[in-house]
Amino acid sequence: MELIKTEAARRAIAIAVRVDEVKDIRDKAEAVRLYVKRAGLGREMENDAAEIVIWADRRIGELLERMKETGQRQKRGGNRKSKSQIATLISPTLEELGIKKQEASEVSMLANIPEKELTQYIAEARADGGVRPSSARKMARMANQNKRKKNPPPFKPQAFN
Repeated sequence: MELIKTEAARRAIAIAVRVDEVKDIRDKAEAVRLYVKRAGLGREMENDAAEIVIWADRRIGELLERMKETGQRQKRGGNRKSKSQIATLISPTLEELGIKKQEASEVSMLANIPEKELTQYIAEARADGGVRPSSARKMARMANQNKRKKNPPPFKPQAFN
């Protein structure tokens, strides 16, 4: 029964096209996860809810990245637009979506993790005793740091006065 609900939530997340839709699913799954944990209703239910939160975070990151790319394309367009005009085109803002900058950064990093790797991480976390959204975000931060270390920005000498 729980597997069916988990799969239904993942399908809903996958087809969602707006951040607020995914955020609603995420918030409900997080509430369930915390309730199950506090009530001691079982690790499997808690893991299922945590998995939904992780996939929702990843989808939010994908949608935010898409919004950012669209905004950049609009900036580069032939028509010159003021910053306020661009802001209305990119709307809604993170604040309007109820997302903090740090959270936006973390979910964007999570969106850059290949689906296969994230699936493997979740399976390993289940086997090790528990899936935690915070651990998934930490894994994404570490992957992002490793990626930057492997591809350091080119050295730019600075002129000294």
